[in-house]
Amino acid sequence: RPFFPFDLTTSYDAYEHGGSAYFDGDGDYLNYEQSTRDTYDADFTTEGWIYPISNNADTQWRTIYFDGQSSSTQIALQADDSGKLTFYDGSHIIKSTSTPPLNSWTHFAIVRSGTGSNNMSLYINGTRESQATSTTSFGHASGKAFIGSYSASGGNFHGFISNFRFVRDQAIYSGATITVPTSPTRPISNTILHLDFTNAGVYDSTGKTNFILEGGSQISTGAANTKFGTGSCFIGTSGQIKSTENNEAWAFGTGD
Repeated sequence: RPFFPFDLTTSYDAYEHGGSAYFDGDGDYLNYEQSTRDTYDADFTTEGWIYPISNNADTQWRTIYFDGQSSSTQIALQADDSGKLTFYDGSHIIKSTSTPPLNSWTHFAIVRSGTGSNNMSLYINGTRESQATSTTSFGHASGKAFIGSYSASGGNFHGFISNFRFVRDQAIYSGATITVPTSPTRPISNTILHLDFTNAGVYDSTGKTNFILEGGSQISTGAANTKFGTGSCFIGTSGQIKSTENNEAWAFGTGD
């Protein structure tokens, strides 16, 4: 959907502005089959943007990424510690000192470089908040990994995730501060996972409102179903298009 952490100065363009996925906190998730490429035994970088709507736990922490194996690699908002971002692998490896605020975009990056002391860093909005020492091999070569849920049994993320990626064998960032991306990242060498969420069918070109299609509502194409452009939206007798949230764009006030 066209809801993203970057400035919109022109009409929405998926390539230029990216997108995000909305997780309702009640069972929404993505998964994929892992392979040997999904193991990280040397340098790596994982980063993305989150827009949490709530961070209280259900049966598990609100999970951004989980590799599907018990007591294994997980990136989550740690609800029992005020929603701090944590990278977990059977025990806490590294954790933010600040809490990503609700209803706001936060950029995070977790980087491992080399094997020395404090070789792992966690950045929030460009500032390195934590360091740790770890040479553990993360990830798994088989089974399903999950985005937005803890193994589909709980820990469902509530909010938006944007521009999420894993890059193997590269420490993209270093130092006490980093430059936060101002446009969507692109796949680079050794990118294992890159989710830009830009396949929305119905969207607001201003980027101000996000829609959910229900009851069989869908894009309809073909000359018979098109007035302008290449398609229209079909809304059945039980269908609707609804906004995911109210925002200031709908506050018309009393003036013109």
